[in-house]
Amino acid sequence: SCEAGTCRWPASSVLLGTGLLLSNINSSRFIDITVAGFARGVYLLGDRHGCHTNYFEAIQSNNNLHGIEIDSIDGAGCSQTCPPDWPPNCPPNCPPTQCGSCNEHFFNGGQVYLNEGFSDFSDTKFIYIRNPGNNNNRFIGMNLESAAAQRRLDVAGYRNLFIGNRYEGDVPGTDIEFTANSWANVL
Repeated sequence: SCEAGTCRWPASSVLLGTGLLLSNINSSRFIDITVAGFARGVYLLGDRHGCHTNYFEAIQSNNNLHGIEIDSIDGAGCSQTCPPDWPPNCPPNCPPTQCGSCNEHFFNGGQVYLNEGFSDFSDTKFIYIRNPGNNNNRFIGMNLESAAAQRRLDVAGYRNLFIGNRYEGDVPGTDIEFTANSWANVL
């Protein structure tokens, strides 16, 4: 919400929802899409199944709490049961140990930015890869821009590639974090 030229997210970012949700979507192309003003701008989710190999070109994720978020339900190595309304013997497409996955996405160019007019930047992230099992995502030639982002990259996955991106803004507390569960990422 904005009042008198000062913008900030509400106390609960859940109220803002998701701009573009891709759940279990595979091998699709998204070109020249703009998403602005949400808790999650672009949210890729593997929910018990996969969300894989999607291509994004010239995507704009502007003034979202999390610009691009990649997630999978339960993450890597999980153990989950079939939904309660299914018969005791799970169908072949949902074995008891199956988890979601969200891998192999390609982001070519585009921009994730936060407007400096916002007064509360706590928990903001340009790119947020939530679970250790999310891997092999590629971010090439993107513009990640703000003088106030709390965390530009927050990566828990592995073998993710960040090449030729522009990280604009130099504010103390703005950083890139590869969590203890991440490995073999290239920046």
